[in-house]
Amino acid sequence: MEIIKICGNNGDKKLLEKTARLYCEIWKEPPWNEYFWKQKEVLRDIQEQLKKEAAMLIVAVNKDKVIGFTWGYQIDKKLMEAISNSNLLSFLFEQASKAVFYIDELGVHKKHRMHGIGGKITKSIIKQTKKIGVDCWCLRTHINAVPARKMYSKLGFSDLKIKDGKHFDRTYWAMFQ
Repeated sequence: MEIIKICGNNGDKKLLEKTARLYCEIWKEPPWNEYFWKQKEVLRDIQEQLKKEAAMLIVAVNKDKVIGFTWGYQIDKKLMEAISNSNLLSFLFEQASKAVFYIDELGVHKKHRMHGIGGKITKSIIKQTKKIGVDCWCLRTHINAVPARKMYSKLGFSDLKIKDGKHFDRTYWAMFQ
């Protein structure tokens, strides 16, 4: 398995397309059950997300196939309020001494789960963002995404028990260094 880091819009378009395809597959599964994602729209979204401050995409590739991904970007209070549809996470910016990084997405192909890939790529994005001064990471996940929640807990994240203002079945998690 190879782990590839993409920053900005310097990524291989084929790799981004494969990532978008996997994204669409994963989000059709429970607990998400989101059948509305289209590969072209997800590809455009990834490219837009990669324009944000300190944006980064980490992709796990095995034999030319994308088997996992995570991406995120540095955020400020205003963007966090827009993402979470509330101001309940403002305290993160007071507790972080440097910068807050939002891990927007994480996905692993169902045939490759339970092999530590999600943990490896999450550790990779944390390691890479530490280099640019990030000392707080935040994300949200579904309350029924038990494997992801267990993985985040093992990595040092804590469930803040703060529900998203729009998606009430998702809570925010954070980790400070």
